[in-house]
Amino acid sequence: MGSSNITILGALIAGFLSFLSPCVLPLIPSYITYITGLSFNDLQAEHPSHKVRQQTIIHSLCFIAGFTCVFVLLGASATFIGSFLQSHMTLLQRMGGVLIFIFGIHVTGIFDIGMLLGEKRLTIHRKPAGFLGSFVVGVAFSAGWTPCIGRSLPRF
Repeated sequence: MGSSNITILGALIAGFLSFLSPCVLPLIPSYITYITGLSFNDLQAEHPSHKVRQQTIIHSLCFIAGFTCVFVLLGASATFIGSFLQSHMTLLQRMGGVLIFIFGIHVTGIFDIGMLLGEKRLTIHRKPAGFLGSFVVGVAFSAGWTPCIGRSLPRF
């Protein structure tokens, strides 16, 4: 069975299953609340107003644009980054070996590397507002979701 036998239905099912994965499903409530600025009770109202629907659609499109930018940039830069890494393979292997050695000594407790012992957090006191905020949240969401993406369909 070749890769040309993938149907649109198969692609939709794969996309739906990845949407329900443990990496994504817990993020959906916060995404909906942030994008709309409404609570779930407001969203479940009998007759949501035209303005609420329009605002939700525009914010969602800004979120999708931010999300798309990250993946387009990752795809566009993959060849460049791959060729750079390939041309500097020996240097990167040596640097990686030195880092593993240093981290091993740190883990054994022979000496402590102070910056490895702390915890770093980014705290945002004011969430980005408006359409730009939705774009920024899309960028952050996709950057955080990138490790969860697997190769679900064969390449054509």
